[in-house]
Amino acid sequence: MAACLISSTLLTGLFAQSANTPLPTTVPNAWSNLPANKLKEYQDALAARAHWMGKLPEGSVIALDVPYENNPAKGTLPASDQTLDLYVPKGPGPFPLIIWIHGGAWKGGSKEAQGTQLAAQGLPEGFAVASLNYRFVFDAKFPGMFQDCIDAVAFLRSHADQYHLDAAKFGIMGMSAGAHIAGVVALTEGTSTYSNSGPPVQAAVLLCGFYDLTKETGTWPNSAFPINPKDDFSNLYPDRAYDPGIAKKMSPIYQIHAGIPPVLLIHGDKDTTSPLIQSQMFVDALKKAGMEASLTNYPDYNHNVWKADSLAETFAFFKKYLQGK
Repeated sequence: MAACLISSTLLTGLFAQSANTPLPTTVPNAWSNLPANKLKEYQDALAARAHWMGKLPEGSVIALDVPYENNPAKGTLPASDQTLDLYVPKGPGPFPLIIWIHGGAWKGGSKEAQGTQLAAQGLPEGFAVASLNYRFVFDAKFPGMFQDCIDAVAFLRSHADQYHLDAAKFGIMGMSAGAHIAGVVALTEGTSTYSNSGPPVQAAVLLCGFYDLTKETGTWPNSAFPINPKDDFSNLYPDRAYDPGIAKKMSPIYQIHAGIPPVLLIHGDKDTTSPLIQSQMFVDALKKAGMEASLTNYPDYNHNVWKADSLAETFAFFKKYLQGK
């Protein structure tokens, strides 16, 4: 039995199989006028999603481009929207869920490629995987992307029965800017910081992220906050300058409180984009507050820690806290 592709418009009732539905691999005409580099980035992401979908276990259930808002926003770039992809193992479940938040300096990347690769590895282990898009900084000022991801988690919880998910076993994961956002979600779920917040997630894995945006940031995120004059859309969004006050409010390290889920931090020693000290400061602050947290630093890795050994460590962590193994 092949994987089942379900329509993004099917938001109620049971899963429906559409075995002969073609997978989207080409850029829709609506985005054909993007700058060449952005067009290629999106095309590559769609191709990667199709590639990894071909490696999903037989009988997997797939929902692509599902809107998690009632009136989802469409942004300047294809990935700057309020949709998610969902991958669920065959069977009645309910399955623990890993929620993936992609990186890209809050103004790039997409849910397709790594989210589907994560699903190809997670589904055989008994995990469902959701991969989120969120509005980029030039389409929604901070904290727009945080609220988007909080809303996506709330959507997944409210549709847990439909999607065969275990709402009591949600883990969150992100890399780079996605780790920063995932850290905010992990620390603010269960609080009143953002509207639509639900109960805390049960575990968080954060790869090469930023957790204190006010210091030890190297050249980023100061370089990511403003819209660089060389960026494709800088003339449309002149007011996205770096603001230290906003940066502090956005930093997970200043949002530590009782009840935070276990956190695994992963970082590369040779990372010059997000300095290793970011993870060191965060894990120290979490431990000082009595939270369960650990840091693994890989001596030979730079900002790209999406590697076989770090992913194996990630799944071992989620197996412990989401599956009790």
